[in-house]
Formats: sequence, structure tokens, C-alpha cells
Amino acid sequence: MKQRRVADSIKRGIRQHIESFTPVESHYCRKQTDRKYLPESLSLRKMYRLYQDSCKEQGTTPAMESTYRKIFNREFNYYFFTPKKDQCDFCTQYRNTSSKSEDLERAYQVHCAEKEMARQCKENAKMRAKSEPEIIAACFDLQQVLNCPHGEISSFYYHRKLSVYNLTVYNMGNGFGSCYLWSEVIACRGANEVASCLFRFITEHASQGGKIFELFSDNCGGQNRNRFVATLYWFLVGSIDAIESVTHSFLEVGHTQNENDSIHSAIERAARKAKIYTPEQWSAVARTARQNKPYSVQDMQLVDFINFKEVAKEIRNFDVTDAGCKVNWSKLRSIRFSKAEPNIMLVKHSHGDDYARVDLMRRKRNVTSAADVQLPQLRTTGLHLSAAKYKDLSVLCAKNLIPPAYHPFFRPCLMMTLHRPNVRFLEIRAAFTVTLVLYMYCTYVAIYHCCALAFTYLCSTHLL
Repeated sequence: MKQRRVADSIKRGIRQHIESFTPVESHYCRKQTDRKYLPESLSLRKMYRLYQDSCKEQGTTPAMESTYRKIFNREFNYYFFTPKKDQCDFCTQYRNTSSKSEDLERAYQVHCAEKEMARQCKENAKMRAKSEPEIIAACFDLQQVLNCPHGEISSFYYHRKLSVYNLTVYNMGNGFGSCYLWSEVIACRGANEVASCLFRFITEHASQGGKIFELFSDNCGGQNRNRFVATLYWFLVGSIDAIESVTHSFLEVGHTQNENDSIHSAIERAARKAKIYTPEQWSAVARTARQNKPYSVQDMQLVDFINFKEVAKEIRNFDVTDAGCKVNWSKLRSIRFSKAEPNIMLVKHSHGDDYARVDLMRRKRNVTSAADVQLPQLRTTGLHLSAAKYKDLSVLCAKNLIPPAYHPFFRPCLMMTLHRPNVRFLEIRAAFTVTLVLYMYCTYVAIYHCCALAFTYLCSTHLL
């Protein structure tokens, strides 16, 4: 039996409906894949029901669910979950390669060895922290982006929402977790933000008797494994008397699962059926996500974020060891700072190696003491929303899908974005100015040459 052909207008309507949902990139694999992920609360069946409702509002006949599914599966690279990267890409590649070269075998053996050594290092630190109160062993990680508003309202799926970031720190010695939350209008989620949260965590525990800090994280260069986070540790051991040493070890790529995943899961479960409109409500959800040993939650403000990139200018050398070898930051497995030698950074490129020394003040005439450094605030005013997000949040407020009681929170964010300089206009005006100047210059040069040629001609013909 010949299948009925679906009209192009119906197909176009299905595509427009699917594109109306706002996908996000994977938090864990955005560097390895271009897949887009829809909220976990969505499903293909629920999307089809929303499509039927949309057709009913527009007075059109909806296509069959099988047609909707076919277009979704064939034309869109969308998924309904954000993967936790449970499987390592390199391990999967190794298993799926039938003819393994010597280089691949050797790389896989090194990879497995580093994975086991990193896990053993973390387990040893955990055991020491449980028996010695002055040792603080902790792992930290950024949770996937939380959204405001959050809920089961269908319009939320079609609009961009305010992003809320949550850096979690799990104290492996006592099992307590800490959450540091802020929204995208307060700060971004880069090295300065991560370092500022760690600064609060470490100084708080140092005031409670912590002396030796052993930290573990994934190996994201933009957030964790960089010279700006290292600058934080240099400042801490050189300026706070209670802190004896700080060690930061990086888990092997593809095997970075840690205790923070349990914090993230607990918060996501607690928020599953909740209606959340502001970052403060996310904080309340985090505080009540675990009954036994509730999480400590701190709302980060503008004054809490420090510009460690500016502080890093006080340090001359991050890149060469005392032996003259180059420090490969993308391959570092561990860094250590101690009060005994505050201007020395110890580095490892393998968990099985000995530490190599890096003199941070190498060949610097005026050696800077961390105790003399003033920590500059990262910024004094908030960040602007993107034009698209501003538009979507304005629509949600105008339709009262965000209840009026929460408009006072959103209004300053929207007004700040509304009154920012029109960047596109400034770019066009600058381009026009440059073009006009070049045109006038070229015109002047052309006139000059024409006059010179005319004068030469007149002289040659003895008319002058």
C-alpha cells in the first residue's frame, strides 16, 4: 500500500515547533560533541502533545505522531538527557579497535595506570582526612547549569532562561557538602569564579583548624587546571598563617566521577517537581536536598568574586622548572604549594613521578610577598543578558508566566540589559567612520596625483 505523502507545510510546521524548544550543550562533553540536550522533564511524547495543543490554538490539523517522531529523529541532533560521561572516550576507542597498534597499547596502559594512581591518591587523602582533623581532603565540581524559571509549564521549554551556576565542594573527611551559587548576571563560570569559591571554602576551613588541604577535581583547563587557580594557592600559603600546604590533584580524563555527583543528583531530585523562579529558591532547594548532613549553601555576590588574573601578574614564572624543563599545563596531574617555600610551585606530569620545582619569582628583581598583595574585586557591576535571553524573559514576565511577585528580581536584570550601550550600533558607527576617513584620504591622494600630472604636462608643453 502506497504511503500518504505529508504536505510540505505540515513538515515545516513540525520543524518550527521542534526548533522552538531551547536546547543546551552538554556540560560534560561539549568539547567532544555537537549534540544538543533538551530538559530531562521533556520527552518526545510530551513534545508531540505540546505540538497538538499548538495546532489546536492555530486552527490547523496536526500530523501523526509517527511523522513528528521521524522528523525529530532524522533531522535533529537532540537528546533528552545530559550525559554524565560514565564511559571514557579513550577506553571506548580502545575496546572498539580490532587491530591495536603498539602506540595505542602503550597509551592505553599509561591511561589505565594514571586512572588507578589518581583514584588511589584520592582514597589515601580521604583516609588521612578521616583520622587527622587538620587535613582537609575535598573534591569540587561545577553542576550543570540550573535555570530560572524552572517548572513543568510548557512555555518554559520554548524560552531562554536565566542561568544559575553551582560549584559544589564535598569534604571527604566528614561527608559534608558545600554549595556556592550565583546567577549569570553576577559572574561567569571561569577560572576567577572557581578560584573565588575555593578561596571561601579554604579560608573558612582554615579558621576552623584546617592546615593541610588536598583538593581533587576534573582537568578542565578553563576552570580548574590553570595558573589563576594556582595563583590562589600561592596567595593562601603566603598570606594565611594557619595554612601549611595546598595540593591540587587532577583525576584522569574520562574517569572524573566523584562524590560531587551525589550532591548534584540530590539537588536535581529535590527540584524535579518544584517551581523555581529565582536563584534564592535554588539555594533553598539545595539546603533541603539532603536531610542528613544538609548542605551548606552560600549565595555568592559581586564582592565575593576576586580577580586572580590580575593577582597572577605578580608572578613571573609559571612555565619553566628549575631543571629547565617546560611545564605542560594541559598534562599536569598535580600541583603543590607549601608555607616552607611559598614562592615555589611543585608540579607533576604523572602521579607516579616526583615533584619538580618551579620558582615562581625566577629572575624577578623585586620579589613579591603574597602577604603584601591586595585582592582586587573582579567587577563592581553586574553582567548583561544576551539580547535573545532578554527578549524571552521579558515575554515570560509580560505574560505573568513568571508570577508578578518575582518581577522585582527580574526587573533590574532586564533594565540593566536594556540600557547597556548598543554594541552593534557602535560597531557600525566605527566602521562607517573608518570608511569615511579612508575615502577622504584616497580622494585627497587622487586629487594630488591629478594635479601633479597636470602640472607636469603643462611644463612639458611650455604652456607654463
